[in-house]
Amino acid sequence: MILDCIASSGILYNWLLKFKENGYNVIEKKKGKKPKFMTKPKKNEKVLSEKEKIKKLEEENLYLKAENEYLKKLRALVQERELKEKKK
Repeated sequence: MILDCIASSGILYNWLLKFKENGYNVIEKKKGKKPKFMTKPKKNEKVLSEKEKIKKLEEENLYLKAENEYLKKLRALVQERELKEKKK
């Protein structure tokens, strides 16, 4: 029998409610916003040219190099302080 194939009575109940609300149009698109991954990018978003992308990546690279040098110097200073404290 078909009722044996339905996982739970809750599924059947939900189907009946939807049928009563929408009739034969039970399978219709949901209202509301589309999920973010389904939307197309906006037309007014600026598309970066190849030169702009390279410039942006070079600036980011320069920033990361400076950050790396700063962290190296900070680590050296911390190690130096720890050595001085151990000697005391």
